[in-house]
Amino acid sequence: MKSKKEKIVDAAITLFGENGFHNTSISQIAKNAGVSKGLMYNYFESKEELLKYIFDMGA
Repeated sequence: MKSKKEKIVDAAITLFGENGFHNTSISQIAKNAGVSKGLMYNYFESKEELLKYIFDMGA
């Protein structure tokens, strides 16, 4: 079973790929991941920090 953080990252990767970074909102990511917007901010301070985390995972 995936952790909430993994669900957030997976949702972000999917939505960034479909809509682009600038056209994807934190709300969309939270909804797609099945978590609250507030919980997202427990893991990532911003959408930019989330993107950096994704890049760091791939490096």
